[in-house]
Amino acid sequence: KIMDTLQKGDLIHIPQGVFLVAPGSAPCLKTDRPRTAIFLGTSTWKGLFPALVFLDGKQFMVRSDHIYLLKEQEKKSNVS
Repeated sequence: KIMDTLQKGDLIHIPQGVFLVAPGSAPCLKTDRPRTAIFLGTSTWKGLFPALVFLDGKQFMVRSDHIYLLKEQEKKSNVS
């Protein structure tokens, strides 16, 4: 289970077409391309969107089955 292995500050991969929800507001956004984000921890919506991430200067909640830990080799070549 990904949430058990991630630590705050880990770089994660978010594929294209994933819905991100901003905490405390209704608007959501769908990724238009694969993205790299920072894992912040567990969100307040633990059921549906349990992961809290930092992307483009904002916090978003995302489904845990839609995020992947970047491996060391990917960290060196992945910029987004």
